[in-house]
Amino acid sequence: MRRRYRLIAFDMDGTLVQHPSSWERLHEHFGTVEVGARNWELYVRGEIDYEEFMRRDIAAWGRVSMELVRRVLLGYRLADGAEELARFLGRAGLVRVIVTAGIDIVAEDVCRRLGFDEYVANGLEVDSEGKLTGRGILRVEPFRKEEALKPILRRRGVSWDEVIAVGDDFHDASLFRAAGLSIGIEGERLGDVRVDYRVEGLRELIPLLRDVIGL
Repeated sequence: MRRRYRLIAFDMDGTLVQHPSSWERLHEHFGTVEVGARNWELYVRGEIDYEEFMRRDIAAWGRVSMELVRRVLLGYRLADGAEELARFLGRAGLVRVIVTAGIDIVAEDVCRRLGFDEYVANGLEVDSEGKLTGRGILRVEPFRKEEALKPILRRRGVSWDEVIAVGDDFHDASLFRAAGLSIGIEGERLGDVRVDYRVEGLRELIPLLRDVIGL
């Protein structure tokens, strides 16, 4: 008998959208790529926490307007097959959630465009003039994405063995371990992370979900 899955949780950057990082996208625009890479290395080594990582990244951009940040970030492109997959999942009746350590400006828009049910992502604090304050709003830590998903599961009465997790990066490993079924998008960022299935892209998810899960 096939297991009944009720919710599918997606990473966003590099999975549902083409660019691997919304933070990196802003660094590219503001000419601070090297600063961002250094901050990330410090975080991965455990020398700073993620809140400090965000603070340093945002400080590198200066007191810019949220309007400009939105324009830069909303120039993203959906990953190939994202809309086709979204339509399939809608017909299948799964709750569709984005869990990303990326920025909520993008997550909100992707959620709307794909007709997903919910998203959880990190934010950027702004002042009364609509400018960045230099502080972030921490909701999702890259290596603890399962913690960000827990409140959604509790609210919807979904257990972990009813969850499918989809991602493209080793940062998604904690979510993969917690979920009842894990699917990795093949690529160098995924590395040798253990998943139940690997696919080349989002379009391959449709026959996999049909054949293996019976959707």
